[in-house]
Amino acid sequence: MYYIISHTHWDREWFAPTDVTKKMLPSLFQKLFELIDNNPEYKFVLDGQMLLVKDYLNNFQGEERKKAEDELKKYSKNIAFGPYYGQIDWRISEESSIRNIILGNQEAKKFGNIMKIGWLLDNFGFLSQVAQINSKCEIK
Repeated sequence: MYYIISHTHWDREWFAPTDVTKKMLPSLFQKLFELIDNNPEYKFVLDGQMLLVKDYLNNFQGEERKKAEDELKKYSKNIAFGPYYGQIDWRISEESSIRNIILGNQEAKKFGNIMKIGWLLDNFGFLSQVAQINSKCEIK
């Protein structure tokens, strides 16, 4: 059996400064919402990190921000949020990784569908304890 996992891989500072890349997010999310509206069974993974959602929401203020938050909640059955705040890698300590997961889960709870899969993309190495940390945090 094969599975196709629709997802984004969000490198917020890889090819352009954050101020440039975060402005791309409203278009990404609007297209995603349209896709879900047209295909209610469609599922999407937000590359494991909540920082992407924060960057998206920071494009809006006041009523527009509330509308964006409400849309994320509306589509939460189709979008996998978290479990990390930001992507983890070998450069941070074990304690930082744990706090990253705690914060990521707190943020993801605001929208609903918290992913419990260790979806770690494009990292050039991990702490040797990543598997243990994920397991203790009920992340597979």
